[in-house]
Amino acid sequence: MQPTTEQREFALRRLITVRAHKARLGHDIAARAQKVAVRAMRAGDSAHRAAQAALGPYLPGTAQQGGAQ
Repeated sequence: MQPTTEQREFALRRLITVRAHKARLGHDIAARAQKVAVRAMRAGDSAHRAAQAALGPYLPGTAQQGGAQ
């Protein structure tokens, strides 16, 4: 049985909270990242990609470098 949307969103929010706590980020950053990740997941991204995209700017060594050279 597949998890419901609510269950997936709860798990994603928990994942963001754990990763933010592990990186010693503030609660406000974690809350903002949760919102971004849930929006990304609703738009079709996997939970892992959504979490990575939401926390990427705040974690050292994971900042996205975009654009063609």
